[in-house]
Amino acid sequence: MVNIDFPPGLSRRFLYLLAALTELKTIHDAGQPLVVVGASPQTTWGDVIYTTQRGWTITVFNDCGGFDYISDMVAPDGTSVCKLMDWSFMEELGTIYNPDDKELEVVWLWKT
Repeated sequence: MVNIDFPPGLSRRFLYLLAALTELKTIHDAGQPLVVVGASPQTTWGDVIYTTQRGWTITVFNDCGGFDYISDMVAPDGTSVCKLMDWSFMEELGTIYNPDDKELEVVWLWKT
């Protein structure tokens, strides 16, 4: 058995990162609409907040009416993935998870 010494907090961050990516894959695979909490995806600018069936809260930044990027994902236990990782990770998430027009319309309720 290999003993790996993680820097403090790294293993926790890794587990939440893995959970967040798994949640996005579940959303993609299910193809079911998410629940919008607050502002509509059709607003011009600002955060659009969703909740998932498994209890995650996902915040998407809406820039001029377009799905720009996921700015945060909060786990059911209240842990913010954005606060665990650094901001640059949330920007990178957009290259990992980039829904196509059909998924934006059906799942994220975004008019494309």
